[in-house]
Order: sequence, then C-alpha cells, then structure tokens
Amino acid sequence: MEAVFPTVCQVAARTILDKRKPWKHPEVIHPEGYQGARRLAKWILEGSDRQFQNLFRIKKATFYTLVTWLRRNEGLEGFKFQTAEQKVMVVLYILGQVATQRQTAHFFRITQSSVSRTIRTLLLMLVSLHTAYVVLGDLL
Repeated sequence: MEAVFPTVCQVAARTILDKRKPWKHPEVIHPEGYQGARRLAKWILEGSDRQFQNLFRIKKATFYTLVTWLRRNEGLEGFKFQTAEQKVMVVLYILGQVATQRQTAHFFRITQSSVSRTIRTLLLMLVSLHTAYVVLGDLL
C-alpha cells in the first residue's frame, strides 16, 4: 500500500499540472472540405444572373468590378482554402439575405470562424470603398 500511494500521487499531480488538452480528432464540418466550398462558389458564379442577383443583391458584372477594386486598392487576396470571390460572396450574402454567421457557414460549406474572419476583414475594406467614392454634400 505504501508503494502505491506515491505512484498515485505522481499520476494525480501530473494530470493536474499538465494543462495540455488531449489530442482530439478534428471535427469535420463539411465532408467535402474546402474543395466542396470552391465547387459551390464556382457553380454559383457560373449560374444564372438572376439567381446570383437574388442571392447577393448585386449583378455579376458589378460583383467582378468590386472584387477587382478590392484586389487592386485593398490587397484582397485568396488563399488555399478560400478565394477572393468566395470572401466577397460571404459578406454580400450576409448583407443581402440578413443571414446569421451560422446560416452563412452552412450555405457556403465553411466554418463559422472563417465567416467571422472574412466579415471582419472585408468590412474594413468596404469602409475604405465608401470613403473613396461617397461624397457627402451639404444638407441645406
């Protein structure tokens, strides 16, 4: 009994002091991964103009002009997991459909954290677009 007690104390102390979380298998949000999200975005972009305008409240030509402006003037860029077009579509979907982050993540097959980062980044870019093009006149 005396030999077991120090061993139990050592295990208990290691467990309490070791704050690392045990490794867990990452949760799969969408089984198709980022490739599925890209296929969806491509399908939307290649779809009808009416469907695009209903989803995002903007014409495709205007959408591409906006993406080009954001790339040139604000440094918008796509990465391995999300293209620049996908990022703009996420923000326009939320603004146009009054969708929640959860709904948007489900629709675009991405994580909620990706939606949150995209919103935070693009809203700042859109504010600079507003500053560059909107001129407030006198109210009188």
